[in-house]
Amino acid sequence: MNSYQQFVRETLETLRKAKKILPGRAEFPPLLAQKPNAPVGIIFAPHPDDECINGGLPLRLLRENGFRIINVPVTLGSNLERRIERIKELENACRFLNFEVAFAGENGFEEITPEARQLNPQNWDFATQKTCELIEKFQPEILFFPHGKDRHPTHCGTNLLVFDALQKMPQTFSCITVENEFWQALDAPNCLVELDEEIVSDLITALTFHVREVERNPYHLSFPAWLIDNVRRGSEIIGSKGAGAQNFNFGVLHKISLFKNGKLQPMFENGEFISMKSDFDWSK
Repeated sequence: MNSYQQFVRETLETLRKAKKILPGRAEFPPLLAQKPNAPVGIIFAPHPDDECINGGLPLRLLRENGFRIINVPVTLGSNLERRIERIKELENACRFLNFEVAFAGENGFEEITPEARQLNPQNWDFATQKTCELIEKFQPEILFFPHGKDRHPTHCGTNLLVFDALQKMPQTFSCITVENEFWQALDAPNCLVELDEEIVSDLITALTFHVREVERNPYHLSFPAWLIDNVRRGSEIIGSKGAGAQNFNFGVLHKISLFKNGKLQPMFENGEFISMKSDFDWSK
């Protein structure tokens, strides 16, 4: 390769070839043995597929730190006819990543949005209570969920739901909260987490088990570009203006806090870069 024109042309050709890969056809890896009393991380995913899109840090914690990762699909989307199918797709995606699936309600909740929180408090209180019960049951070290301005109403609603549930937990409960981004960038992320090629390819493969979703919009193919751009943004946002790029290709941005004594506390003084070589202490 000796020109940027060739670089662009070959990028487009790679995308064309990738579109021919049939989704949801990968073989499942062996199930990982679960250690007794393994620390727990819970993903509160607004929809089936969000557990893959923002599954990079949970997957690293599972593989590197022996975490038990439990995915909670907060809703199953608005298409009633697709819900049984989406549960099956979700189970396959989580099976590929060795994530567990648990429902806070019978099969997720309805109308988890900021507007519904105001207009239907009875439904919201029910969802909050069930979310509390699930957190109480699993006693997670870490919770993963979207940030409060992530544009999509259900993403914003999921943020409110988790924080409302945390406010109802006993004062003795503490955990690390990891807010993620997808539809809109975080205002003030404080952590850039590296993902290596194996994790990125596994997340894309798992994402394709949501077959109908990626057939409708092949966003799995733009996933690496998003992760690359996160490193561009995060290198200066987490570091300093004019700082050089971090020495890795793929990354995810998060706002990470400590929830303790009923309120959020800063987790980092000046932000954090967590590379694949980091020996980061995730204990609360």
